[in-house]
Amino acid sequence: MFFLSSLGKVYQLQREEMAAAEAIGHEVDFMLRYCYMGMLGVPQGVNQRDLMKSFRKTSLEKQELIESVTFPSLGGLEHEFAAQSASS
Repeated sequence: MFFLSSLGKVYQLQREEMAAAEAIGHEVDFMLRYCYMGMLGVPQGVNQRDLMKSFRKTSLEKQELIESVTFPSLGGLEHEFAAQSASS
C-alpha cells in the first residue's frame, strides 16, 4: 500500500507492518461492536453510566495491544503531518 503526502513524497507500508495490524483487527472490530451494541441496548433516557464503566474497563484491557501496532515505514509521513499542523 502506498501513501502520497501533501508534499508529494511517496511512502510504502510494509507487508509485515500491515500483517501485524490485521492480526488485531478482530479486537478493534470487537470494541466497535461492543460500544455500538451497548449504546443501542440502553433505553432512551436511561443513564449510560454502567455501560461506560464496562466499556472503559474493556477498552483499557485492549489499549496496550492496539497501541503496540506501529508503522515505522510511515514515520516520515507522521513527521510531515506534525510539521504542517504546527505551522497552521
